[in-house]
Amino acid sequence: MMNKPFEYFAPKSAGEAVSLLKKHGSSARLLAGGQSLVPLMNLGLAAPRQIIDLTRIKKKKDPLSYVTANNDSLMIGSMTTHSEVERSRLIRKHCLILSETAATIADVQVRNRGTIGGSVCHADPAGDYLAPLVAIDAEFRAINSRMKGRTISADKFFRDMFTTALKQDELLTEIRVPRQNRPRRGSAYVKHKYVEGGFAIVGAAAVVSLNKDGSCDRVSVVLSGVRATPLRLGEIEKGFHGKSLDERAIEEAGQLAYEEVREPLSDIHATSDYRREMSRIYTKRAIRLAAARAGARETKKKEEG
Repeated sequence: MMNKPFEYFAPKSAGEAVSLLKKHGSSARLLAGGQSLVPLMNLGLAAPRQIIDLTRIKKKKDPLSYVTANNDSLMIGSMTTHSEVERSRLIRKHCLILSETAATIADVQVRNRGTIGGSVCHADPAGDYLAPLVAIDAEFRAINSRMKGRTISADKFFRDMFTTALKQDELLTEIRVPRQNRPRRGSAYVKHKYVEGGFAIVGAAAVVSLNKDGSCDRVSVVLSGVRATPLRLGEIEKGFHGKSLDERAIEEAGQLAYEEVREPLSDIHATSDYRREMSRIYTKRAIRLAAARAGARETKKKEEG
């Protein structure tokens, strides 16, 4: 139970929220869906002196919960819930990997309250969104107390365990993700979990783009749960251009993942050796599924043409 008092603030705008962050500094914490912060406070692992509740920000005047699109990208408001990410028609059509990832998070009650922005800013190494967002080259839009905005790439956003590139007076307002429903492109996120809906012991996100002849144009693989931050498997990304992603190549990719994941995290849920072996297995599964989807998308395009 919470046993330390705190001040509660309910700003009506994003500008008011970042002003409060500037005023109170590191003793303040933002409350989005509360699915990470509140449990930590109950356990005595977090004791902020000020709570800034983002749920009271006026949705019509200063919206932080939305899904929109332009020709190249989807824009997702930071207060969009996991359930909304899971069910959004725009996301399911243009970035299926993100919708499927949201569906794996915890249970219905948590998905109805938790937000994509809160999860990303919590930066749990085993969090589900981290690997897919890095794999699809997402960008994060933030504003500060002077209402100046900046964009941070996913590769640079996650700095350490539970640590992001956001400054003390910055608020994440939007996640931008490139459209993934391109010809001959497929993506997938798979994870090994210790209970249904649990955090990833190892999570693997893969994006595969094929050439017209069916060979690999680009493959991106990112793992979560093995390091303090998402691990992009550079050896796989460099080594498969122009190759056929047949079963032999996928086995090779699994071995490269095993070799690149040196000294992964070890905790009560899994040893380092176990996580390393799961990295091999789930890398293969993610690439296999993403490649199959890329091929299926090309087949569908030919049939429609």
